Amino acid sequence: MARARGALSGCARAGAGAWGYAYLFLLFALLYRLTASRDYTFDSLSYALQIERFTRTGEYSWLFHQHHLLFNALGLGAFRAFRAAGLQVGTLDALQGMNALLGAAGVVLFAWIAGHVCRHRGAGLLAGAGLGLSYGYWTCSTDGRVNIAGVVVLAGVLGAMAVLLGARSMESRASYLRWAGVLGGLHLLAVLLHQSHALVAPAAVLALWLSPGRPRWQGIGVYLATTLGLGTLAYTVASVLANGSSEPSRVLAWAMTYAHRGHWWSLDLGRNLLLDARALRHVFVAQPALAGGDAPAGGDLLFLLAGSLAAGGAVVAVAWGAIRYLARVGESDPRGRGIRRSRYWFTPRRPASFDAPVGSLWTRAGYRIGRWAHAALRDFEAMTGIPGPAQAGALMASAGGLRRLYAVLGVWGFAYAAFFTFWNPGYFAFWVPILIPAWLLAALFLASTPGRRLWRWAGAMALLLLLATNNAIVGIGPHARPENNGRLQKALAVRESTRPGDVIVVAGTGDYADAEVYLPYFARREVLAVNTYLTGAPSLSVGLEQLRVEMDRTLEAGRRLFIHEELLSSEGPYAALRARHGMTRARFIAFLHRHYRLERPVRWRRAGARASGSAAGSGSTTGVTAVCAIRR
Repeated sequence: MARARGALSGCARAGAGAWGYAYLFLLFALLYRLTASRDYTFDSLSYALQIERFTRTGEYSWLFHQHHLLFNALGLGAFRAFRAAGLQVGTLDALQGMNALLGAAGVVLFAWIAGHVCRHRGAGLLAGAGLGLSYGYWTCSTDGRVNIAGVVVLAGVLGAMAVLLGARSMESRASYLRWAGVLGGLHLLAVLLHQSHALVAPAAVLALWLSPGRPRWQGIGVYLATTLGLGTLAYTVASVLANGSSEPSRVLAWAMTYAHRGHWWSLDLGRNLLLDARALRHVFVAQPALAGGDAPAGGDLLFLLAGSLAAGGAVVAVAWGAIRYLARVGESDPRGRGIRRSRYWFTPRRPASFDAPVGSLWTRAGYRIGRWAHAALRDFEAMTGIPGPAQAGALMASAGGLRRLYAVLGVWGFAYAAFFTFWNPGYFAFWVPILIPAWLLAALFLASTPGRRLWRWAGAMALLLLLATNNAIVGIGPHARPENNGRLQKALAVRESTRPGDVIVVAGTGDYADAEVYLPYFARREVLAVNTYLTGAPSLSVGLEQLRVEMDRTLEAGRRLFIHEELLSSEGPYAALRARHGMTRARFIAFLHRHYRLERPVRWRRAGARASGSAAGSGSTTGVTAVCAIRR
């Protein structure tokens, strides 16, 4: 009878936990959907257009993108599922809805895994909420970006690593190899959703190596065979469908297209480290937009409070980890019997049996720091009730599992930070995967807090509330209002002022690079992007000739052709065009005058648009654009 009551009690607890996670999913799904971004990124519109073009043409080159092979297919599935459910949504709306659901699922999955890792459901739930409310994760879940899908899978990768690092689940060779295959499959899925997640490989290999499971080399072999073997097969099939080629060299060249384009790399280490610090801060805490030069817009006080608390928390976490490490080193020293009975380094008394270490100044200084750290840690733990190093092993199934997990999480974070220091430095969306190890560490720290000390839990929830308030007011809220998106207002002005069939030549780079995707999606007008033609040509002259052929074809078909103002009156786009292709403003204008006759510029304004006060990133006055018509 007692056993039956215990089983029923366990089922009741499991059911309550399941409902709790279900409520968490609904809460974040509604949050992400209700705060859907109207400040659409270039990439999200690009994917929406590619899915549209695949549905219209059936060409697989639109479905498979070499940098995130499965994302467009996933978006296509979401688009068709929403349509089958009776929702009349466009491809962009489908991507945003899909990301909202995926983001909420990622919060729940991470909360569940974190709760199991630290053996405290409350700590896992708070860490999951912290992940979901972090600015990088939140904003990626409200847009049609590619980033969030892979990050959700990375939460599953974390769970597989945690299982591998635990002793009880690795008692047999079969279970070790099976979980090595699971880790490889999940990691491959993350890579196929975004190539950058190959950076998890060092952490995955380390998890397999540190796992109590044996034999190690077979586990690593299963992992590599799964990721590399199935990954090669996936890219080969996609290359055949998209490019008609299965030749290994061409498949590899196609898969590594972005690596061969040098304009994303930067070797200016000093500048990049400053950008890293900004990106790392921004991925947690939204920063106020700058309007009118250096004058901050609203939300400054919240930003300063949240940013200061985040920075202070990071410093405290690093210092706490360093003290614990020094304490463990000091305690494991063979001369540590004196340390364990000593006080701080400035204590005059010493145990009679203690022999002071001899050696260099650095050796003596390090030894004294270790003594101080050990004594301070003991006093602090006695005062607060936080479990010491000997008790921390209870947080995982094996005594050393927590220390192994720390090493894996450190390698995870370092790999992403090191790579994105040199690749597109400063772009916060690429730092979102670092949120997973960061918030797991927060869960472990919180789980070490005794439940009777409610003020600490209340403090953690207050910090989450401050984080959510800052991010909602400073970042998410402004991006959810379409009137703040000057690029959108420009595209709608073009739609109202032109007719179907009109074509607009744009730079495709610079301050208004987003016109390349905003005009086709929102204005439904075809564009000819100068940067695209020059990128696909072997030389500048060939690229210009290909552009001229397409412009002539447009005019011969009786369609109107316009040149966007930025190509005529601004040096903005030519900074990138000059660096990449050697194209200058004078040369492009000479090219136009040699082949065409330019008419007077015209200005288009959307009905009811404001005449001044552009939004950040709009490039000029909201809802207004200026173009120049072309005649042969």
